[in-house]
Amino acid sequence: MHHSTRRKQVAYLWLAFIGCALLVAHYFLFRFSFHPLNPFPVMRGVTFGLALWTTALMVAMCMRLNWARYVLIALLSSAILGFGLGAIMMTTESVGALPAPVPAAIGGLGFYAVALFPLGASNALRRFLAPRQAGQ
Repeated sequence: MHHSTRRKQVAYLWLAFIGCALLVAHYFLFRFSFHPLNPFPVMRGVTFGLALWTTALMVAMCMRLNWARYVLIALLSSAILGFGLGAIMMTTESVGALPAPVPAAIGGLGFYAVALFPLGASNALRRFLAPRQAGQ
């Protein structure tokens, strides 16, 4: 098998892994956003927007658009910060130790972090998304 074909397969595997991690993260964040005890209804719209934009950026990366990787990294980092702050605010306002919706938020944020790892660390993905040279 040709080396560049192998690298392309590894990049597609990373994209599939990232897509699965984002899917699971969105599931948890939808559970968090729509929980009856969640005092921040605006998070429902934010979660829908994140699902839409992460999907669009994943499609852009499959089309080998390098900028989409950077935008996805920035979007996921911002989402981790925003949802993390929301979960922290929810725990500080709660009488109990950990309000019911917070574990779902932690799960979603954990899977966002899992998706961030290959976006920043995978050489195969970085090369796959790099601008093509003549003859590629």
